[in-house]
Formats: sequence, structure tokens, C-alpha cells
Amino acid sequence: MTRMRFKFNYHILLIVLLGLALYGNTLPNEMFWDDEDTILNNRFIKDWRYFPRYFEENLIAGAGLVSNYWRPLLLTVFAAEWHIFGEWTPGYHIVNGSFHIADAVLLFLLLRLIFRKHLPAFLAALVFLAHPLQTEAVTMVTGLGDSLSVFFVLLGLYLYFRLPERPGLPLYAYILALMSKESAIVMPALLFLTDLFYDFGNHKNSYDSRNHRSRILPLLPFIVIALVYILLRATILNFSNSFNFYNGEGLFASNVLIRLLTFFRVLAQYFSLLFLPLQLHMERSVEMALNFLSPSVIFGGLAFLSLVGLAVFSLRFLRWRTFG
Repeated sequence: MTRMRFKFNYHILLIVLLGLALYGNTLPNEMFWDDEDTILNNRFIKDWRYFPRYFEENLIAGAGLVSNYWRPLLLTVFAAEWHIFGEWTPGYHIVNGSFHIADAVLLFLLLRLIFRKHLPAFLAALVFLAHPLQTEAVTMVTGLGDSLSVFFVLLGLYLYFRLPERPGLPLYAYILALMSKESAIVMPALLFLTDLFYDFGNHKNSYDSRNHRSRILPLLPFIVIALVYILLRATILNFSNSFNFYNGEGLFASNVLIRLLTFFRVLAQYFSLLFLPLQLHMERSVEMALNFLSPSVIFGGLAFLSLVGLAVFSLRFLRWRTFG
């Protein structure tokens, strides 16, 4: 076994062991909150006869409720878990933790492929794996949608660059990601941006070696899938006003400027939690931002502009920072 191969396996082994150590204490956790409607009271996942309805109805239709979420693959995983574990909750937590660990491994593989460096890829994967903010998605059973969709997004990204001769594989991964959680729709944009840095990592002084058209053409199937998905969510899979997650016509729902200002306020909270992850809990209420002069709005706006400026400034010299 070569030294590089040993180091490669050693990093993956450390990621897996750390993930098991960090999330092993979730096994005794019971189901709560959204778990009741999504799993315990959801008759669809308890009988495979309902499987076709996973693709026709919303996530919690089996509990007699309506949501904006269409996640048939997530329901399929929950159904498989129910038939294996029943109400034995440690089994569900094992699955959640396993997907989160797998996501960290895929992130390591992807970053290593792009930048050809073990240590930065390993450290980034460790931060992703171990940051306390991730516990919200990993420790609650119904949070699996996050880890599941990220798994297929990262898998698709990795396969796109690792096996370019098999373009169908990342397409399948994208479809599975979309059926896991709606946020996976950003994958074509991630592929385009990652392609820029993949050139950086593998070809010296090659930023202009390929024009943007040659980068976009292979992405057309992904864009078509995204457009079809949006069309379906706007029509036959529009369960509860899919493009407005705030039912009714309140100020926040109807005013784009208010949403933008509030985004900067939320961004300020994100920064505080990233660096001081204290008082963590699943859901937070944020007061609407009504003007530019709010301190939190100013801080969030400056943080956003600083990140953009740092990314542009680092493009030629510290490309890993720009990618981040």
C-alpha cells in the first residue's frame, strides 16, 4: 500500500471514528415534534401499498395534514426504517448519524479531488462533521432530509468530476437529491462554480482555458431537470402555495425589501452562532427588519459585502478561500 493510499484511508477512518464518537450519544433520544406527524402518525410509511402516493402527495399527507414539502425519497427511507425498526428509535438515529458521516467523507473526497491537498480537505470535513450547529439536522429523526439531500448533492458533484465519461450518474444523483429536499435545486450552480476551481486545482494558470459556454453545455440536462421540477412544484405538486412558505399576505411575504433586510439580520445571527454556538435549539423567531439603520442589519450587510470582497480578492492567490 502506497503512502498516499494509507494517508487517504487514514483520513477517512478518522472522520468515521470522530462522527461515531460525536453522535453516539443520540441513540437514546426519543422522537418528538415533527417526528410525530412525519413518522409516528404517518400511515403512508407503515404500508408499502401507499408507496405510489409518496410521489403524488405531500410529506405528511399520511398523517392527514398538508405541507409545502414533496420528498418521496425521504418518505421511502422512513418507510424502510419503519419496517426494519418500528418504534425502536436508536435505529433511526443510527441512520441519521451514518448519513451525516457519509456527507463529511464525500466532502473530503470532493475537496481533495478539486485542490489535490489532503490536509485542507480533511480539516474542512472535520468542521462540517463536528460543528455544533449540525446537531439540529442530525439528532432529530425528521432532520434526515438535510443529510440525505446533501449526500446526493455531494455524490453528484464528486461523480461529475471523478467520472466525466459517465454523465448519467450525477444526473441520477441530482434527481434523488431533489426528491429528498427542495434546497437541492442549487446543484447545477454548484457544479458550475466547482468546475471553475477544479480547473484551478488541476491545470496551472488555466482559469481561461475553457470558456463559460463549454462549462454550461454539460449542465443543460441538470438545468432542464431543475426547470421541470419547478414546473411540477408550481402545478400538480403545489400542495400549499409552494413558492410562498408564509401562508397569507403579510408584510414579510409581500415586500421584497423587507425580506432582504431581514436576511441581513438573520445573517448576523448566523455569524454569532457559527463562532459562538450557544443556546442552540431547533427553531428561532426573528423580528422583521424595517429599515437600513438597524445595527443587526448593518452588521449583516457589512459581513455579506466583506465575504464577497474577500472571495474576489482571494481568487488568484488563495483559491480555497474563495471556494469556501
